[in-house]
Amino acid sequence: MAPDASAQAAQAQAQAQAPRAQAQASKDKVHRLNPNHSMPSSPGVPEDALTKPYRDMGRVALFVSLLTVVLMVVFVFGFNQNISGLNDEVKSLGTLRTDMQGVSAKMDALEAKVAEFDALPAKAKRMVFAGMLQDMAQRAGAMSIEVGDEAAVDKLNQARGLLLEVYEQMNRP
Repeated sequence: MAPDASAQAAQAQAQAQAPRAQAQASKDKVHRLNPNHSMPSSPGVPEDALTKPYRDMGRVALFVSLLTVVLMVVFVFGFNQNISGLNDEVKSLGTLRTDMQGVSAKMDALEAKVAEFDALPAKAKRMVFAGMLQDMAQRAGAMSIEVGDEAAVDKLNQARGLLLEVYEQMNRP
């Protein structure tokens, strides 16, 4: 029993020391950081390599913001030009309105002339008939000179008088 008891005692002592040994081993694996550096330096990597990208990103952000300002100025100038162009177009619409009123007055005058031309065939017809009546009256007068009979001359003069009367009625407005 004694050998077993000493073995058990050694085993219990070894188990009691095991957590201490594990704690010591884990402390050996942990590297303490220098308070001046955030990460341990690696061979071949310069020490300012970790802080340099942050400065470069600041430069990129500055460049992007300046580019944004320039683009905004360009867009504002472009919109200002478009608005002034629209203002000019609106002003030209006012002159266009007065021009349209003038064209409307001219169209009214043309419509009145077209109405006169619609009445033209009736006037032309009256002129043709008047010419025919005048011609017949002249022929009746010429025949009255040539005919030797007094009764025929009286009837031709009467017919001539009637034709001239109708001619005068057609030439009245």
